[in-house]
Formats: sequence, C-alpha cells, structure tokens
Amino acid sequence: MADSIPSKRKIISRIHKLQGQLKAIEEGVQNDDEFFKLLQQIGSIKGSAHGLYSEMIEAHIDEYFLNASTQPKREKEAKIIASLLKSYIK
Repeated sequence: MADSIPSKRKIISRIHKLQGQLKAIEEGVQNDDEFFKLLQQIGSIKGSAHGLYSEMIEAHIDEYFLNASTQPKREKEAKIIASLLKSYIK
C-alpha cells in the first residue's frame, strides 16, 4: 500500500480500533466478565473487521484498478478484486 493513499490514516485507525477491542475482550476473559458482554464485544469486532475489509478493498480499487494504465492491467486487477470478494463472501 502506497504512502500516498489518503485513506491510509483511516485504515490504520480501524486497525487500532480492532486491537483495542481485542484487548478489551482479553481483559474481560481474565476478569471473568459475563459471557453476554463478551459476545457483544466479539460482534462489534466482526463489524469492525468488515469495515476494515471494505476500506482495504476501496483503497485497492483506487490505487491499482482505477490507475491501471492499460486494459489488460485493469482486467487483471478486476480478477484479483473478484477473487477477494468471493473469498470474503464465503
């Protein structure tokens, strides 16, 4: 990922949020927090991970697909994006 991508700060922020959420769950397990509370936090992590994935796909499209200089490069990137989305949907 290039340093010039404007969304890089947003992506890093999402990663930090996920790290904080995971740390909170770890602490909750160590402190014997209620399972319901822990499960809610895990659900939040799933949503945050989806957001991160979406942000990364968008950055990839912006950086590689839209900036591809030739049609064959665009087709190659389209196949990569399609493959990523297929694996994500499974």
